This record gives sequence, structure tokens and C-alpha cells, in this order.
Amino acid sequence: MRGIAGGVPALGLLLVLSTCQLTARPEGAREQGAARFAVDLARRTREVLGSTAAPLSFAHCLEAALEHNLELRSEAVLAQLARERTGRELLALLPSLPVRLEGSYRNRKPYTRSTYLLGRGGLRDSYATAAEKDHFFLVAGLAWSPLDFGLSFYTACQERLAESTRETVHRRVAQKVAGTLFTAWCHLLAARRADPLLARAREEAQGRVDQAERLRRRREGTALDMSPLLEELARRQDAAGRNREVRLRAKAVLAENMGIDPRADLRVERGLLHRAPPLPPLAELIGRSLISRPELHGADLERERAKLEIRKAWLGFFPNVQLFHEFNHDDNEHLLYDDFYRVGARLTGDLLRIVAAPSLIREARLGRDLVENELHLVSLNILVQVRLARLDLARALEQDALARRELAAAAERAAELEARAAAGRAAGTERRRTRIELLAARAAALAARRDAWSAYGELLVAVGDTSPLLGAAR
Repeated sequence: MRGIAGGVPALGLLLVLSTCQLTARPEGAREQGAARFAVDLARRTREVLGSTAAPLSFAHCLEAALEHNLELRSEAVLAQLARERTGRELLALLPSLPVRLEGSYRNRKPYTRSTYLLGRGGLRDSYATAAEKDHFFLVAGLAWSPLDFGLSFYTACQERLAESTRETVHRRVAQKVAGTLFTAWCHLLAARRADPLLARAREEAQGRVDQAERLRRRREGTALDMSPLLEELARRQDAAGRNREVRLRAKAVLAENMGIDPRADLRVERGLLHRAPPLPPLAELIGRSLISRPELHGADLERERAKLEIRKAWLGFFPNVQLFHEFNHDDNEHLLYDDFYRVGARLTGDLLRIVAAPSLIREARLGRDLVENELHLVSLNILVQVRLARLDLARALEQDALARRELAAAAERAAELEARAAAGRAAGTERRRTRIELLAARAAALAARRDAWSAYGELLVAVGDTSPLLGAAR
């Protein structure tokens, strides 16, 4: 009771201090955290963009994302934790080295009593000190068990496989980041190139509306003539607004993946959209995906871990043999031998573990079968993803070809009207309409080419090899 009563005040004081700490710190800590975040964000933005506002290449954006992306940083930390666990399991392979040092003090010397027989047949008691008041006892031992070594060895191998698995996850996340970055980079490039085209188309549509308004005021036109012109102006304004949203969204995605301030001015290099992406054969894509996808490597590693679990379960049938060497030192001067050592072997067996070993083996085998089924499922999903991604790319290339044909037709109509206008056989409103159609066709061709390159990036992510993106972006 005295110990409980003495612990109550300490427990109450601990609760009071913890409550004060929880209720007093959050606001100030949140303000400090926000300030540190702003400083770090500004620093990263300066590092990525540099002192000049030069256009960003895809290689530069990818390098910044691989360095500053928070998801990749988290995966790198998890991989480091897996390496730390591997090192800790490797230490378990070494023999155990227990050391114990005891020190004690007595307020009086203890005595031992012994009775012995005198020469004439009498009995007599003898008293002697058994230990010093200050007494030290040191024990140092070295023990090693083959069974524990085997378990530790298999566990260390499993942790090493887990480390490799985390590395495959890190590579997959890096591939997805590269694909997302490439898509955003293409959208930002196309949106910036389409901005002046859509702005000019909107100005031309506004000019047609103004001209029709002037004709209506002079009684040379009607409100019915203005209705299609207003609809055309609304379409051009809507197209310009949607393109602006695409540009802002792509800019935000780029900034998020690079870990910089989304309010920074991001300009990308001109290029890439002058040609269409290739359409690789399906057989080649499937073959590359079954080799390159990190998920398959991770599934193979998990299967090896499951096999090691079966071996660990088989060790449950064997008794534990421990070899040991122990050294003892006692500073008691009344002992005949202060130092002595022991060398021996211990054989222990857990009957319950032996009885449970068959069940553990069956469980480990079921776990291996489950991992193999998951490997087949992952392989099937990858094949489906590659097929669908290639279909999306083929469809995007068809839309790109159609948009290019429409652009060529619009350019041909514009050239014919310019020739007719030079001969005095075309009205100004008709020329302005064809110019609007030409500008809109150019913007639509840019959007179609952008979608084709985005589908190409998604296909490479599905295959598991995003290295061609660097060459394609040049």
C-alpha cells in the first residue's frame, strides 16, 4: 500500500504536465511549422528554377521531382528502414555474449557455522566469515545455438528480400511520378502554345459580332444574323477558358511533383509536339512489361520469402542445442578459487512447438501458394493494362491524324478565300470566319497531339520502362 500511495502523486504530476503540454503547444507549433514550410518551399523553388526564368526541359523537371517529390522521399525512408532491419537481423547471427556484474554491501560480516568431531569423541562448533562486506561477482559467458542461428539466418534473408521489395516499390513510384510529370509537361506546353491561337480566334469572333452589330444598327442586318455569331463567340470564349484551366492545372501538377511553389512562373521548352509518338508492337510491349515491371520483381521476392518461411517452420521439429562457455570471478578472499569457468552443452525441446510444427508448415505452404496466385494475378493485370494503354494510344493517334487532316482542310479553305479576296470575290466576314476556323483547327491539332503524347507516356508507365520519355521530350 505504501508503494501505491507513493506512486499516486507522481502519476498525477505526470498527467498534469502532459495535459499542459498538449493544451499549450499546438497553436504555436503549428505557426512555427507553417513558417518552416514556407521557408523550405521558397528555398526549393529557388534551387529548381534558378536565378533566371529560363524554360524548363522535361529532364530538368524530372530531376527536380526525383529529388524533392515527397512521395518518393517517403519511399526512400521506408527503404532505409528496411535496410536497418536487415542489419539488425544480421546481428542475431552472432553468438550471444551475456555479461553480469553484481555488487553488494552488508552492514556486518555473515558467519557460517560448522560442527566437527574432536579427537577424544567430543563435538565442537566452528565459525568463519563467508564473504566480505563489499562483494563483487562477475559472470561473462559466450553461447551459441545452431537452431537459433538457422532461424536468424532465414529471418535475415527474409529481411533482405523485404529490402529489395521496398526498392522495387520505390522504382514503381518513380515511374508513376515520371509519367504524371510527362503528362503535365505536355499539357502545359500545348496550353501555352494554344493560348495565342485561342485568343486570336476569340478576337476574330468578337470582331464578327461587332461588325454584325454595326450592320444591325444601320438596318442592314437582323437579330437572327447575330445569333450564330454570338454562339460562335461563346464557344471561343469557352475554349479559351478551358485551355486556361488546363494550363493552370498542369502547372499545379508540375509544381506539386517537383516540390516547389505552385505560384511560381513555370515555362517549358518549345518542342515535342511537332511529331507524333510511335506505336510499338503489342508483342514487344508485353515482353518488355513482363521483364521491366517492378511489381513482378516484388512478387518474385515475396515468393522467395514464403519459401524461407517453410524452411523456418521445418526447424520446429528439431530440439535446441546450445553450446556455452562461461567465466566467473568472485572477489571473496575466503574462497579457495576466485575464478572458474564452465564449458558445456544444453539440449532443450519444446513439445508444444513440435506438435504445432506440422500446422505451421501447412500454413507456410498455403502462404507460398497465395503468393504464387498473386504473382499470376499481377502478371494478368499487367497484360491487361498494357493492352488497354496501347488501345488508348492507337485511338489518340487516330484522333491526331483526323485533327491534322481537318487542319490541312482549314488551311486550304483559308488559302482559297485569300485568293478570292485578292480578286475581289470574297467578303470580309467570310474571310474572318475561315481565319477563326483555321485558328481553332490549329488549337485542336495541338490538343490532339498533346493527348497522343500523354497516352504514350501512360503506355510506358504501364510497360514499366519510362526511360524513352527523356529521349521523346528532346
